[in-house]
Amino acid sequence: MDSSRQSEVSPEAMQARIQQARREAETLKDRIKRKKDELADTTCEYFLANFHHLPSPQMKSRHSPMPVGVELPLDGPGHSPIEALF
Repeated sequence: MDSSRQSEVSPEAMQARIQQARREAETLKDRIKRKKDELADTTCEYFLANFHHLPSPQMKSRHSPMPVGVELPLDGPGHSPIEALF
């Protein structure tokens, strides 16, 4: 007997496998949709429509202010704004 013939699957068996895979895929898609619906507490449209009501963050400066009377050279050889501070 030819060994390639023994490993072939009948068309009916192949169709059955395909149908089973489709059913499994639909089941998984339904489970994902249900879980997604459980977790959805708002929509993007609703959130964005009410976004302007959120308080804006308060940014605080973390660096020391520039000492009074220090002028920073903006250009020139060997002059950088950092060197002017020292």
